[in-house]
Amino acid sequence: MIPAIGKTLKQEREEKKLSLEDISSATKINIRILENLEAGEIEKLPSGLYARSFLKQYADFLGLDSTAMLEEYQEVPVVKKKTAVVVKPAAKEEAKTGDGSVFSVGAQLISPLLFKKNRTILLTIGIILVVIVGGQGIAALSHKVQALKQANGISLSTARLPQTPRFLIPQNAPLEVTLRAIESTWAQVRVDDQIVFQNVLVKDSSEVWHPKEKAEIWVGNAGGVEVLLNRKLLGKPGKRGQVMKGILLSREGMRVQ
Repeated sequence: MIPAIGKTLKQEREEKKLSLEDISSATKINIRILENLEAGEIEKLPSGLYARSFLKQYADFLGLDSTAMLEEYQEVPVVKKKTAVVVKPAAKEEAKTGDGSVFSVGAQLISPLLFKKNRTILLTIGIILVVIVGGQGIAALSHKVQALKQANGISLSTARLPQTPRFLIPQNAPLEVTLRAIESTWAQVRVDDQIVFQNVLVKDSSEVWHPKEKAEIWVGNAGGVEVLLNRKLLGKPGKRGQVMKGILLSREGMRVQ
């Protein structure tokens, strides 16, 4: 992990006055993993797929450019300890022919003539082995992806807000936006393009704003909050543990930009 990535994460978190416990509570990422991400200790992180998922989720939660960070992370070489492999020559087996002469069994098995005759068979066996091993690798990767989704409760595809009924609020009627916390989660709220809230919304608490035209909400745990517009419940904007950006509320209802 390039130190700059970890430094950026830590600096952004501290500017938002958030502790690692706050981040862990909202994203469900283990505190030790968050510490490793900020310290740039790539060798202490889980396997590549998991590490990239944690980095993306943490960066998105803080409102950083996760795509750029993942590209930078991809360029970092992972240094693995090399294990020396000592190949010992095979023991030479000898046998006597009927007339008492001695010949090498090992030499007979690898003789050029025998290899030439069996080249087609060896090539076929090699192709079969490649297909089998490749299939196992794809299956293992698929299992890892499924395990990652279940372990973190997040979707690896681009999040999309469910369709909500659209309704019109008269132009002369005031707007009231309410964000209610079912679970503690970090949130950022812009009212008419001005940031009015950027903190952890504590479980069972709520905040109310009165925009003139619109309000835009970012949350770190979309399944942990409920949104109300003019006291009408619109529901949860996403799934538990899902980072959602650009949830727009206006006189036409709720949608994602």
